[in-house]
Amino acid sequence: MKGQNPSLLFKRAGIIFTLFIVFLVFSPVLRNGFISLDDGKFIYNNEMIRSLDGAHIKDFFTYKFQMPYYKPLVYISWAIDYQLGGNNPHIFHTTNLILHLLSTFLLILILIKGLKPFIKDAKMLYLLSFMLALLWAVHPMKVESVAWVTERKDMLFGFFFFASLYTYMLFREKGNYLILIGSALLYAF
Repeated sequence: MKGQNPSLLFKRAGIIFTLFIVFLVFSPVLRNGFISLDDGKFIYNNEMIRSLDGAHIKDFFTYKFQMPYYKPLVYISWAIDYQLGGNNPHIFHTTNLILHLLSTFLLILILIKGLKPFIKDAKMLYLLSFMLALLWAVHPMKVESVAWVTERKDMLFGFFFFASLYTYMLFREKGNYLILIGSALLYAF
């Protein structure tokens, strides 16, 4: 790979390795079924998620069934999963794992940007960012959120929070107010 920046190669390899470890740790959830706690009420017995037409999307934002569980984006994500595979629990678990991997990726980028002013050695910066992101990603507190389909709200919250924070950091770097608006929209989600 002549002409490649070794630091950039280290960064790419580190990101791939970190995400691979997270995938390995959580891949057993891909064999999970639904559980009887809340998955019946919110997923496999929930007629509302069977369609993504305009009326159902409106209901996701207004329907009283959700109270006190107002979480329209979660219902939309479950409805998308249902459209992809019906009541196949593996589709729902795959989505949770993908959201967790995306959140981990965003956290790596946030840590690299946030720690850069304090750590001048690029390899040390990347290594510390990978280790901190990995610690967050495989922490036992994350297991329930990734493995339990009804906990999708935590997966979506983490993803949108990290996406908002990263885009805000981009705004601070570039000064483009369109990026700031994007950050605010992601935060609102």
